[in-house]
Amino acid sequence: MRSFRPGFFRLRDIAPDRFYRSEYYRRYYAQTRLCDEVGVLVRQSDGSVSAISSSRDERGGPFSRSEVNGWRAIAPVITELLRQHAEKVHVSSAATKQTGGPDTAKLILNFSKRLPPKELTRREAEISALILEGHSNLSISGHLNIATDTVKVHRRNIYRKLQISSQAELFAKLHAALISR
Repeated sequence: MRSFRPGFFRLRDIAPDRFYRSEYYRRYYAQTRLCDEVGVLVRQSDGSVSAISSSRDERGGPFSRSEVNGWRAIAPVITELLRQHAEKVHVSSAATKQTGGPDTAKLILNFSKRLPPKELTRREAEISALILEGHSNLSISGHLNIATDTVKVHRRNIYRKLQISSQAELFAKLHAALISR
């Protein structure tokens, strides 16, 4: 890449010159039978670049203009989630504990005290943090050693208290708390 700028891209927009005639393309990429790829690139604080992408094979054909526009519309959210996830992967939990940095559940719990009508319980904050990390109800139940049905009850209570109805809304509602880390 010539000059890096974070955000949404199509492969054809960022591929090196003559990519489609390169040995890499002939020996590997062409074998995947992919015909189009879109993704988000993010520069991390250590200088590395993280990426997440979605591809289409020959059967699906290239992404349509409306699909690309849909990706562009959600790219800022995906970019921020990718940045946070990759940064979290780079920093071990032991280092965070040594520096005394607050964990996500504590941030959510403190932030929820400012949200009407009711604040979250400690357990609801823990579950919210795990939801935002991408854990399923089953995975959360395993992490917290509680029944999956109990996780579902907590999730319903979280959504009711925060007056939301989806994981995307949970992220949007708690975005300020997560950014202030």
